[in-house]
Amino acid sequence: FGMSGENDNFLWGSTAVAALRAYKVPVLIVPKTVQWQEIQHLCYAVNYKKLHNATPYNSVKEWARKFTGKLTVFNVHEVGQYTEPPAVLKDALSEIDTEYISQESDNFQIGIQDFLTENNFDWLIIVPQKHGFFDRIMHTSRAEQITKVSSVPILSFYES
Repeated sequence: FGMSGENDNFLWGSTAVAALRAYKVPVLIVPKTVQWQEIQHLCYAVNYKKLHNATPYNSVKEWARKFTGKLTVFNVHEVGQYTEPPAVLKDALSEIDTEYISQESDNFQIGIQDFLTENNFDWLIIVPQKHGFFDRIMHTSRAEQITKVSSVPILSFYES
């Protein structure tokens, strides 16, 4: 899925996010301005508070191994609310070269945008959380916020 049209943010935010929610297979979303290049640096954007047994750690590891075997795990936390990466995450990714980075921000979208701007990632990996009907109406998902600010391809895995 890509972006096209006059209002790319609208299409990126609606069409792409709809695909992330609808398909139970990995989805690669590529902004139309991206030119293909060799994948050197993958980043896995994760919410430490939302990890559980349904998180597809094996898929994340498999894709990291396909390229460089290195992975940056990134978490945005609220000011004064730093949390160490959970043991379940560290254990699941222990077989690959992993760097953990947390950034403090009271605004998730600004925090991820700043981080992506400051770093040179080739792809961003996400695992959108399942939300009920009312949650989708009342709150903007982190996956949707990420698609609005990412200038790199996003590889999304389905949470089983």
